[in-house]
Amino acid sequence: MRVLSYFLLGAFFAVVACGQTAVEHAGATAGASAASAGATGVGKSVGGVFRSLSDTLDKAGKAAAAGSPSAASVTTVSAPPKQPSRPAPVSKPVDPSQVTVGLYGVEVIKRFGEPVMRLTETSNSQLVETLWYKTTTDDQIEIKVSGGKVISIRLPESKKQEEEAHN
Repeated sequence: MRVLSYFLLGAFFAVVACGQTAVEHAGATAGASAASAGATGVGKSVGGVFRSLSDTLDKAGKAAAAGSPSAASVTTVSAPPKQPSRPAPVSKPVDPSQVTVGLYGVEVIKRFGEPVMRLTETSNSQLVETLWYKTTTDDQIEIKVSGGKVISIRLPESKKQEEEAHN
C-alpha cells in the first residue's frame, strides 16, 4: 500500500511539473512571436538597400569601363562637421563661509554659477549630487546636495587646518 501511495504521489508531481513546463514554454513562445511580428518588413527593407547599392555600383562600373571620368575616379574630401564651440562654465570663487548646511542647491548654483565639476550618484536609495567649486584661496570646496538641500560641505585641506589651529 505504501509503495502505491509513493507511486501515485510521484505521478502527481510529474504531471504538475509537466504543466508548469508547458505554461513557461507557451509564455516564451508568445514573446518570441510577438517580437518577430514587428520585424516582418525588415527583410524587404534590407533587400531594397542592397538592390539600390548594387545598381549604384553597376552604374559606376559602366562609366569607368566607357573610359569617361566618373565618380569612381574622382575623390572628394569633405570637411568634418564643426562642433559648436561652447565655453567652459566659469563659476565665481566661493567663500566657504557663505555655504551652509540646509541651503537649497538651486540657491548655491544661483549664487555661484555652474560648478567646476558635478557628480550625481545614489546613496541609500537617495539621489546625491556632489558639486565642486573653486574657493577664494584657489582650493576647491565639495558641496553635497540631497533632496534639494545642502547636506554636507567639505572644506579645502588648508582651511580645515586653519580652523583646527584656532580651536
